[in-house]
Amino acid sequence: MEKKTLILDASVIIKWYFEEQDSEKTIRIRDLYRNYIIEIIVPDLLYYEITNAIRFNRNITAREKIRIIKNLFEINLETKVLDTQDFIDALNSADKYDTTIYDTIYYILAKKLNGKYITADQDFYSKVNDKNVELLENWK
Repeated sequence: MEKKTLILDASVIIKWYFEEQDSEKTIRIRDLYRNYIIEIIVPDLLYYEITNAIRFNRNITAREKIRIIKNLFEINLETKVLDTQDFIDALNSADKYDTTIYDTIYYILAKKLNGKYITADQDFYSKVNDKNVELLENWK
């Protein structure tokens, strides 16, 4: 049986480190990955987004920020670098759905890999309304 492939964005993965709405779901997803039940694939953009998010978090120390970054890399997520056509597709989709390139990159990766893009971004989910995108709160 082929593993289910999930593409997780920063709005989901950041919940591994901070108690937020639906954090327990993200922990379950991470545990499924660690137990080799599912695949998680992310664009390299994810690492920039997570680092930027923790950089502006005034509630944690510099030491904790470094710990989070190290932990994120230790999890060893499969990371993809997108190609020219992926960026062209992202540009076209972002124009079509009036979304950012940053959010659309995950969507394009999910379509390319026949995976499911999981996001906590209600706005993106509502705009795209596609079978390849699932809102974290609806994930089971």
